[in-house]
Amino acid sequence: MMSLTKNERFTEIKPSSPTIPKCQYFGVCLGCQSQDIDYGTQLKAKTDAVVGVMADSGVAKHGLVTDCLPSPNEYGYRNCLDLAITQDDNGKVRVGIHSAHAHYADILPVEACALLPVRVAGLPKSIGGALGYLFGANRDLPVDRVRIRVSKHRSNLDISLWTGPMAFPRHMVAKTLASATKASSITRVIFSESSSAQKVAGVEHLAGQNSWVERIGGVSFFVTSVSPFPHNTAVAEIMLEKAKEITNISRNDRLLELNPGAIAFSIPMSFSAGESIVVESRRFALTDIARSAEAAGAPLEIVPGDIEHSLEPAGDFDVVIAHLPDRDRALSPQAWARIMGTRPRLLLYRTNQLSFLSKDIGLITRSGYILEKVMPFDVSPHTSNLEVLALFQRM
Repeated sequence: MMSLTKNERFTEIKPSSPTIPKCQYFGVCLGCQSQDIDYGTQLKAKTDAVVGVMADSGVAKHGLVTDCLPSPNEYGYRNCLDLAITQDDNGKVRVGIHSAHAHYADILPVEACALLPVRVAGLPKSIGGALGYLFGANRDLPVDRVRIRVSKHRSNLDISLWTGPMAFPRHMVAKTLASATKASSITRVIFSESSSAQKVAGVEHLAGQNSWVERIGGVSFFVTSVSPFPHNTAVAEIMLEKAKEITNISRNDRLLELNPGAIAFSIPMSFSAGESIVVESRRFALTDIARSAEAAGAPLEIVPGDIEHSLEPAGDFDVVIAHLPDRDRALSPQAWARIMGTRPRLLLYRTNQLSFLSKDIGLITRSGYILEKVMPFDVSPHTSNLEVLALFQRM
């Protein structure tokens, strides 16, 4: 059984036929370590992993887990890529990705990434050149990392620089990066402690548009540099359509969505529901949801705050969508008590952490629900990462 928490275990699965990796950095880059494995074999391994988790949770039954839905694109699927930045003893700027065969702090310089769309695959080289020009041997490097966001359906390209709270040459950086990358938006993300902990103190708009825009399900989503958003647009489109299909929202239904980040399914789904409410605690995501909903004309009520303190007066709901991706900890028992207190007919659970789902299945079923369907989605081909939608129905 493949573990979805350790990418290196994918190498235990032998390819059914010779597969030539597309990326020149295969084997030395920390990402995409399964390129030498046939894609169909990868999908089967991910399906088997989810089936195994269900069996371990005591809910195994025939047909419960669907086959892992593939990404329409094996390469060029990422709309977001984080590049690590460092400076060697001679002052040379190194832009790249963490190395697979060295200490995690070591950076493998890359000039292109096969996971980005072809039209922008060479951005790492352009960004490295621009930062090298700006912060050469005679300057200290103030940038910790760079995030690239590129739209699938629009020409939007956002470059965000992650820095500490320090003096920063805003105008010079904006002008140089705009010339080197043709970005439609350039921002600076200021973190108060370590960038890995996502302690964001603020976001500064340096040039171009004030946000990145992607279109999913007929809705334009406005996304700031720090807001959680699916990195595979094509799979997010499929996931949204599946969510709409299996919940079958009607004008008689009250819809509640929890912790969506910037990708609020309730925006396009609100046009079919009688009432729609979204609860989100992250301030930048709240701003993005509000802007996207307003632009779409969506009849959506947005409630700021966490689940524990925002649901008590909400009453009963027909459908609840709970997002749990990219969280460093599972929801608390108090949060689940609030969710179960809304007595939904259907609970749709989205996560990329199978350990969370395994733990929560027992809690949800003990509250009077049956697990009806588990749908895996391959959000990251050639890695061990996936997301699932799990549908629970009240007995």
